[in-house]
Amino acid sequence: MKEGSAPERSYELLGDEKWIDFKGGKALLQRIRLWDKLKINYNVDPLMVAVNSGILWKSAHCHLVVENKATFHDCLESLNISPLTALLYGAGRNV
Repeated sequence: MKEGSAPERSYELLGDEKWIDFKGGKALLQRIRLWDKLKINYNVDPLMVAVNSGILWKSAHCHLVVENKATFHDCLESLNISPLTALLYGAGRNV
C-alpha cells in the first residue's frame, strides 16, 4: 500500500473524507492496531498551484480554486486539455 492522506484513506474505508480526522476514526484505528498499517501521511500542503502554460498567450484567463486536495489532483490530470489557465488548491483556513 502506498502512502495516502487521511481524507483519502477515510474515503476509501467509509466513503467519508472527514471520518479519520474529525469523527473518531483515528482513535478507533489506533485501538484496533490498524493505524500504522494504513500509511497515512500528514504532509502539510496549504497551497498548491498548477499552470496550463499552453494558454498563457490568451488575453483573458480562467482559474479554478479548490479546497480539497483529492479534487486538485483529479483536476490536475486534465488541466492541459481544459480552458483553465491555473488550478489552485488552498487548505481552507490554513492558507
